[in-house]
Formats: sequence, C-alpha cells, structure tokens
Amino acid sequence: MTRLPAVAALAAAVALAPTGRTAPLPKRPPDVITNSIELKLRRVPAGDFLMGSPETDKDALPDEKPQHKVKLTKPFFVGVTAVTVGQFKAFAAASGYKTEAETGGGAWKTIDRAGRIVDGTRENNWRNTGLEQTDDFPVVNVNYPDAEAFCAWLSKKEGKTYRLPTEAEWEYACRAGTTTRWSCGDDKDEVPDFANIAVDHFPKHARGNGPKATGNRHLFMAPVGSLKSNPWGLYDVHGNVWQWCADRYDEAYYANSPAADPEGPGKGDLRVIRGGTWSRGPLDCRSANRFGLSSAISLWVGFRVVREADGTD
Repeated sequence: MTRLPAVAALAAAVALAPTGRTAPLPKRPPDVITNSIELKLRRVPAGDFLMGSPETDKDALPDEKPQHKVKLTKPFFVGVTAVTVGQFKAFAAASGYKTEAETGGGAWKTIDRAGRIVDGTRENNWRNTGLEQTDDFPVVNVNYPDAEAFCAWLSKKEGKTYRLPTEAEWEYACRAGTTTRWSCGDDKDEVPDFANIAVDHFPKHARGNGPKATGNRHLFMAPVGSLKSNPWGLYDVHGNVWQWCADRYDEAYYANSPAADPEGPGKGDLRVIRGGTWSRGPLDCRSANRFGLSSAISLWVGFRVVREADGTD
C-alpha cells in the first residue's frame, strides 16, 4: 500500500474528520412558489427564443412578423394560472379598491339568464358577469389600470415586485421551449385539450364574440387549470381569457424591437393582450398571436402576473 507523506496524511485526515456541521449546499431556486394569497408562480429561467411567426406559417398575421430572436437576460416568476376571482377578491377586500366598472358605467357586456351575451349595465363588473362563478374562475371585467392596481397592492403586501408580463416574457413562457404554433404542437385538433376555445365555430381568425356551441365542454369561461398545461406547467396560455401585457401595442413593432428584454413601444393608445379567449377558435390562441386593446372592461379579458426574481430566489 502506498504511504502518504506525514503532512499529506494529516491533511487528508483533517479533511475527512467530522466537524459537527456541513457546508451549505448550493441553493436551488424553487420550481413553484405559493404566495400569501395562494397565487402559484413558476420560476422561468433566463434564455432566448424566436418570437413571432415564420414566413412559412400561412395563418400568421402581419403583426406577428418578422420572426426575430429575443433574449431575456433575467429569470422571473410567472403565474401558473391567470389571476382568479378569489385572488382578486382578496385584493379588493384588503385595499377597498373599486374597479373602473364599479365606479363607472359597468361592464361592456354581460351574460343573461338565457345564456346570451347582451349589453352590460352599471351592475355588471368583476363580481357580477352574469355567469355563476366560483373563486377559481379567472377574474374578468378588469381593465389595464385595474390589473396594475392589483400588482401594486401585491408588491407592497409581499415586499416583492409584481407586475404584468412584458409581451416577450409572456410569449417565452407560453412557448416553454417550443417552436410550434401552439405549445402543444402544430395540430389544431389537439388544441382543445389544452385550451378553452370555440372548437365548433370560427375556423379562421374570428372577430365575433358570441358563445360557443353547447356541445363544447365549457360554454363560457372555465375555472383556471381545467385543461392540460404547457410543457412548463402553465395553464390557460391558450384560450379561456385574453391576458393583459405591460407593453403598448404597435403592429409594426417587431421590425424595430431590441434583441434583449424588449418592453414594447414608448407610446400608443392600445395595450397588448395575449392568449386568445373562450369565444374564439384555435388560430387566435396560437403562441405568436397578438392583439391590441383599449382600456376595455370585458368578459373576454383577464390577466396573469409576473414576480421579479431577486437575490433570495
């Protein structure tokens, strides 16, 4: 047996001797965190991806082009689902906040007892959509300022920075490493397993806002997480409700978008919404599909939040 020199043997013995404590293991960020209002968020790594639609996609719209490489330089946490009625209820109860629908003229549309979409009244807001909703439904009838107010309250409550996702963050999280038209692939017949959408109507890009055929699994909005998730465990990135993003909307923005951490144009009257909604078909919930909306109070629009990662994550 080879004999170690005395000094080397002593050093080896010291290294192997128990000390009563162990060196701390490298901290691994949690995959999912749950905050004080039971809002679950998934950690998303920094990285790059191809944003928008390629020229080869015959269904792509002009504002989805040119497809371009985007780098997100920081990790972030994103809501596993859209913000729910129950989570928004916690915000309203704690802060006394009143949405613009509650302080103004009510929601744009409502669902009547016969299941028809009709003009809204002063009584219609996020609490009263006309549809019986439990706390696990996505909150709707909230406009962009309402969503920002929720984020500001949650930031103060948690001591962390919550905000709406940038459009690039939203698409990156939606794609979850995929390059296909939907995060579930390129076959539109597979999409209804992942998305609460109109599968019997609107074979092309829909601009109608009627209810779906009664044969569908959910006639209107569905509780969050009712269908399959994308590869990163995020639900309803396709369908159910459109989701507000932080960016202003410009249909030609992609031609001039910065390569790293784009935040949208500096001016514009519309805000980006992403993800499609319950009354539209599969082409309107593609990963690259984007839409610009004014500060609407709508049955078709909710929001998902981002929490910025910091040195403790």
